[in-house]
Amino acid sequence: MNESVSIIIPVYNTERFLKCCLDSVMRQTYPHLEILLIDDGSTDESGQICEEYASADPRIHVIHQKNGGLSDARNKGIALATGDYLAFVDSDDYIHERYIELLLEACTKEGCDAGIANYQKVTSDTCRCAVPDLIPQEILTNVQANMRIYDYPYYIRTSTAWGKLFRRNLFHKIRFPKGRIHEDEATTYQLLYAANQVVYIDAAIYYYRQNPNGIMLSGYSERNLQYFDAIRERLTFYQQHKEKELYDLTLNRAFFDTIIHYNKSRLYLRDSETLQRKLRAGQRKLYWRLLCTNTFSIRRKLRYTWALLCPVQYYRQEVRNSQIKQDS
Repeated sequence: MNESVSIIIPVYNTERFLKCCLDSVMRQTYPHLEILLIDDGSTDESGQICEEYASADPRIHVIHQKNGGLSDARNKGIALATGDYLAFVDSDDYIHERYIELLLEACTKEGCDAGIANYQKVTSDTCRCAVPDLIPQEILTNVQANMRIYDYPYYIRTSTAWGKLFRRNLFHKIRFPKGRIHEDEATTYQLLYAANQVVYIDAAIYYYRQNPNGIMLSGYSERNLQYFDAIRERLTFYQQHKEKELYDLTLNRAFFDTIIHYNKSRLYLRDSETLQRKLRAGQRKLYWRLLCTNTFSIRRKLRYTWALLCPVQYYRQEVRNSQIKQDS
């Protein structure tokens, strides 16, 4: 394999975890790497750490910019990357030493434009998984890869930008939406759909850190509703591409997510009555659209009715069910 790979690492105030991340990238067994560190206006020692590592490894290039958010940093990396393939690693995560090697090998062997790896949640820097000699692989069409976004066990593996390898030409017209959170929800499905085929390797070689200061774990706010911007764009995308099943699955996801956000707004946001009314109105619109689709069974449609009429009780039951799954 002679293809080059650009690893794009957005960096913002992660001095506590950054060295672990960079060490794991520098230890990669695959040699043809370009490592782009996009320092997105860090106010701690992250920028200095980036420079120290760049002085020790010529593969590392550091770009310092004003803070523009995760999407802006990733887009900068995409614009500067020269590799045949691109990989995104968050600066508070880290990767197995064979991460690039295994993903690239699977992509080139199967002629796939994108590869997805399994992942592990970690809370320390000592996690290492033993990679089996025979790694289960699955070849997916672009539609099948999008279907995985709605399959609970595969949701995070499929919907995030990290944990994947993309052929660079997939980004010809695709970028992350600047200034928004849930940027992966707005982008990754498009990249997977643009791929000719996608290979999934069932090896947990990306280590996702449960960072309490990370964007998605730093508390609930009205910004979290930007998720629905991504969902509306996805509905339009699937409709334009005549992917009815994916469109219906997105409607289903949107309906139940309005229930979740309605309850979270009640729990965590003060003076959120206007927002709650807006979410309830959205639930009712989605409910009637879902009843008109033939994709879902009568049993599921009865579930929609219960969730619509009793959103608080439905949410509590779902939380209990989730806790039971985690304990089992």
